[in-house]
Amino acid sequence: MAPEELSQPSLGRRLKDHIGWWLAALGSLAGIVALLIVIFWPDIGKKDPSMAEWRVKATSVCETFGVPAVTAWSDADRALKKISDKSKGSVDFDKPVDPKATESMGRLYEAAGKAVFYWMGLLRAIEQPPEQAKRINEVLDSGTEIAEAMTLAGRAVVDVDKQTANREFTYLGDNRAQWVKRMAELKAPRCLTEGQHSSDTSTAPKP
Repeated sequence: MAPEELSQPSLGRRLKDHIGWWLAALGSLAGIVALLIVIFWPDIGKKDPSMAEWRVKATSVCETFGVPAVTAWSDADRALKKISDKSKGSVDFDKPVDPKATESMGRLYEAAGKAVFYWMGLLRAIEQPPEQAKRINEVLDSGTEIAEAMTLAGRAVVDVDKQTANREFTYLGDNRAQWVKRMAELKAPRCLTEGQHSSDTSTAPKP
């Protein structure tokens, strides 16, 4: 065999090398395409969560953050009731019967409101089933408004702002029962049940 024939690869070997090169190139291209999909279209092929899956995650949040928020709320309610009992049902923030206890109650309400704010924010961060998203967000929006009223009412008590305190306590009395009912209807265990904070409004201050 001539030396030049020995130095040239056979046709079969050349084809094998070309096929290997193309396979490697296609593999690299596929990897690049997959990376671009992950970066720019991360939801492709992703299954929407079910309501049952949302409830599982919501229950976990409620066990960790909802229960302490509800406990703080209960403590604030009890403090308000004690002051109301001493005042024979009417709490005058300008001239409270027990100024120290009244201020303490205000701080409890403010802290409870902030706890409910945080709780609602964590629930909102859970991915929602599209068909239930509007309903869930409406309930969480109502919870945020309740939290705001609690925070404002508590701060107003501390600042001896009777007008604001009366307005926000009245809002709580008029709206929290409905919010608790709607939370219960989401059927996420530990995320409030009907009866919790739904009717304890008789202690609200009177203008």
